Order: sequence, then structure tokens, then C-alpha cells
Amino acid sequence: MVIEAQRIIQRARHAFQHPEDGITPWLYCLEQRGLSPGTIYYYHRNLKRLLAYDPKPDIFSIESHIALLRQKGLSVNTLIHHIKAIKSFFNFMEQHRLWASNPARHIQYPKSQKKERAIPSLADIRSMLSIKSTLKECLIFELFLDTGLRLSELASIRIDRITLSEREIIVAGKGGKERTIPFSEPVAVLLRRYIPQVSIKQKGKYPQWLFPARRADSGKGHVAVQSFQRTIASLCERAGIGHLTPHQLRHFFATYQLTDGADVKAVSKMLGHASVATTLDIYHHVDREAIRRIHDEHSPLKELEEER
Repeated sequence: MVIEAQRIIQRARHAFQHPEDGITPWLYCLEQRGLSPGTIYYYHRNLKRLLAYDPKPDIFSIESHIALLRQKGLSVNTLIHHIKAIKSFFNFMEQHRLWASNPARHIQYPKSQKKERAIPSLADIRSMLSIKSTLKECLIFELFLDTGLRLSELASIRIDRITLSEREIIVAGKGGKERTIPFSEPVAVLLRRYIPQVSIKQKGKYPQWLFPARRADSGKGHVAVQSFQRTIASLCERAGIGHLTPHQLRHFFATYQLTDGADVKAVSKMLGHASVATTLDIYHHVDREAIRRIHDEHSPLKELEEER
């Protein structure tokens, strides 16, 4: 893979007239680094917006482009994602000597805004569980609730990576790093009903996906993440609640686990975070709630008041 990437870069080096000529080898290298298809898509889209603004950008046009995005109302976190894509591209170009200068080197990131995560209420979740839905819809929704998987991880589950007797799934997370996720008995019941149905449709194929694409020419063989977004949107509409995203269901899973007293190391591992610090940083609001609960349960005044 690395050799092939080097060949692509070597061939391209002699043909560059514009920065956009470096997009193909850059995207190829992002893929080889193990970035998810979704991340690569957004990196590509954000870079194209800059090059549409200025085909040969310098530091001034990059700063002007970011300022215009800010004026359009993009959040600080979204601006950070744009700058990350731009820096990634020009760092790549500089590293492989594909462009004379790196105009993004001194671009500064705006300060990130920490905000509370929008977590679905238990009432909303109960409403979604109570509506009439198909077996596949039930499985998708309950897998999100029960495992906290990312969209891309759920889409790419292979049937041979599911162990029903142990109630475990091996998933490929960010960077292709695999981890084992447990699931509950209600999900196992759904899987026992669903897997035989979907396996028949993929007879003779390998690997067999839990959620195969409908079209044989889809490329990866498994369903696109947009399919899950549509499923959750449909469930919300039929339940009569506000719009929820699959990522909000991931936050619901993590918040519920942590507020219910689960060990943060275990939750961090299930979520596929690089470190416990990442989990604590994202769910700092839960940490405060847990501290408050522990304080109320173990305050010396509690026992003293009971003795009065």
C-alpha cells in the first residue's frame, strides 16, 4: 500500500500545475492512514470549497476564506474542521515536495467552544421503542442504544464477527482499529431472527454484511451510513418527536452508562475513544453529575441528619 502511494506521488510530481492536481494522491494517502470514508469525504469537500474560492491560495486568501465562512454563521468547531482539512492537504503537499510553499502553515485555529451535548430524553427513547417498526428498524435502533457504535462502525458489521453465544461484536473503529463490543439479550433475540434472513440474500458471498447494500455495484458491499440516518429520522417522525441523529443516540448510550455508575474506563473502551481523557472531556457534564450524586450519597451530614 505504501509503495503504491509513493508511485502515485512520484507520477503526479511531474504534472502539477495547480494545487488541485494533488487531491487524488492526498485522498489516497488519507485512506491508507485509515481515516473513515466519512472523514475523507468532509476533508475533500472542505478543501474544494477553498480551491473554488482561490485555485492557488496563499495565507491571505485562506484567512479571507475562513472569515467568510465565519460570516455565514458556521460554528467554531465547523471552522476548525475546515482548517484541519486545509492544513492536512498543504502539509501533505509540502512533505512530498509537490508544491513550492505551505500557505496553511501559520493559519491559527479558533478557540473551540465547549457546549453541552444534546442528549435525547428517556421519554423520547420510550416513544421510539413503542412505535410499530420493521425487524431491521428495531435492530438498527436498539444496536445504537445498546452499543453506542459510530455510524460507520454499525454500517460495516460483518456477520462472521458476531458471536451470539457470547453476545459480542468485533467492529472496526477509527484507523481500522478493532475492538470487541458486548450487546444485551434483547439485541441477541433480534439478531437471531434477522441474521438468517439477511444471510440467505448473500448466499455464496464473502464477507457477509449485517446490513448489505441493496445494489451489487455499491462498492463496499455494505449499506451507506445515510441509510441509517434516514431510518432514525423516520422513526422520530412516526414517534412524533423532534429530529434525533444516530450520533445523539451514541451520546445517550454513553451518558446513560456513566450516570448509572458504569466505570469510565469500560465506557471509553466501548466507545472506541483513544483515551479515558477523551471520554471525560466529551462527557464532562456527566462527571459533574456523578460527583454531585456521590457527594449527596456519602456526605457526613447525611448520616448526622438521620441521627437527629
